[in-house]
Amino acid sequence: MVMEDDRKYFAENETILGLKIDVDTWRGTIMGLPSLANMLQEEGIRATFFLTIGPDNMGKHIWRLVKPKFFLKMLRGNAAKLYGFDILFKGFLWPGPDIGTNLKEILRMPLHHNHEVALHAYDHYKWQTRISKMCAEEVKLDNLKAFERWKNIFGGALPRAAGSPGWQLSEEWLDFADSKYCSSILYRSDSRGSVFGYPEFGRKVYEKLQIPTTLPTYDEVIGRNGVTNENYNEYILSLIEPGQLNVLTIHAESEGIACFDMFKDFVKACKDKNIKIVPLGDIYNKIKDTKRVVRLHMEQIPGRDGKVAIVSKK
Repeated sequence: MVMEDDRKYFAENETILGLKIDVDTWRGTIMGLPSLANMLQEEGIRATFFLTIGPDNMGKHIWRLVKPKFFLKMLRGNAAKLYGFDILFKGFLWPGPDIGTNLKEILRMPLHHNHEVALHAYDHYKWQTRISKMCAEEVKLDNLKAFERWKNIFGGALPRAAGSPGWQLSEEWLDFADSKYCSSILYRSDSRGSVFGYPEFGRKVYEKLQIPTTLPTYDEVIGRNGVTNENYNEYILSLIEPGQLNVLTIHAESEGIACFDMFKDFVKACKDKNIKIVPLGDIYNKIKDTKRVVRLHMEQIPGRDGKVAIVSKK
């Protein structure tokens, strides 16, 4: 075990915010991704877009409305207005449209705007809800299918970063991430927490560096503890610390569409406060020499239904 001070990697007088943009759906790809890519380019800011590249079956989540916590979360966040009824029913009664087959040019757009791209999911719904249930062979086959699709979209290149949907992980998933098939991947962002490092899970230390999301997401805090659209930006800004790891996850489906103006104001406020927004690849380059081992476990966090992967100091 190696004890490290983050000030070794982040200057005390510098505030850096890693920006992770999850693109989960057809609607988020066709509407939210271009809006965010264009706006950030105009502001001279780069980010990492985590892309879903297979079918959009997110409408199958409608079955989760029978769970009280998920139903209350949907009500609190006004999901129909935030995500649109087309998202809420995609893949529910009929097969969802294939993002990677039909929207290749849009998926390539972040690269044309000098952003970083990373693999988020093939089938977002399946991966988010079944990672913990998939055997090693199913994990392998699903990921290899995703890699082939990625090469088809990006001219033969393989992903250099990845992050599982819903911050879901399993031992089989981590084993595959360390296999020869994932040699192109430099880092993963599958977890929540405040520390980066190599995750120890089930008494095994894994070789892919984890860069966690440190800040809460919009849907987790809105409508709770007095957080509203009017003070949301101020609340998130108050959580960003100089000289520390800061990573914010936003979603093309929310900040790229319904909450676009609010997020644009957030970007301008970061500039005013000298908070430098960067892609996660820039953070990786700062911390890649770390030897830190972190504890990984599954835990429920406020505002979210179900457990997520958490990294913490050992």
